[in-house]
Amino acid sequence: MTAPTLPARLGVVPWGRASQAALPVGSLVALLAVVLALEPNASTYRGLTLILSGSTGLIFAALAQLCLATLGDIDLGVGAAVGLANVVCATWLTDNPPLGVLALLGIVAGYVLLGLVVHARQVSSIIATLGASFVWLGLGLLLLPIPGGIAPAWLTDLFALRPVVVPLPVVIAAISAAVAYFVFMRSRFGLIARGAA
Repeated sequence: MTAPTLPARLGVVPWGRASQAALPVGSLVALLAVVLALEPNASTYRGLTLILSGSTGLIFAALAQLCLATLGDIDLGVGAAVGLANVVCATWLTDNPPLGVLALLGIVAGYVLLGLVVHARQVSSIIATLGASFVWLGLGLLLLPIPGGIAPAWLTDLFALRPVVVPLPVVIAAISAAVAYFVFMRSRFGLIARGAA
């Protein structure tokens, strides 16, 4: 009787890469089954649109987190940065669009600067992004101390688009997943990023 053999590398399952998607896909199917059992109208075009309408921001936040997770790090400030971007969209982007665009670019520039500091000074990304989260939160509270504001009409119109076959949030999720797969699994950058972890 022979002893069972282990995979050549730890963490690699013997039945291949497809099994790595089994848990998230299985969880999604189970969750949708429960939702559809409770509310059958959720499977309609309008029902899916309502259920998934708040997912777009979460998709982009998850992709931002994926960039750091690929390198073995974590970002504790992405939620506060998304909140600040929401505040900018609900205030400056409506009242003064050029200032709003500059502010949004400033958030991106702030993250680039934060990444340079983490890399150049060898600061822990957890500590740096946690500290930055208080900066993002403070700026958001200075700009909009109480809930309010309104998104620009062109932005709400953009997210009110109704593609013919599937709801817009599903289209955004599918395109985002395809781009992320290409960048992280098929490109040279993705190979270097995964190898650096």
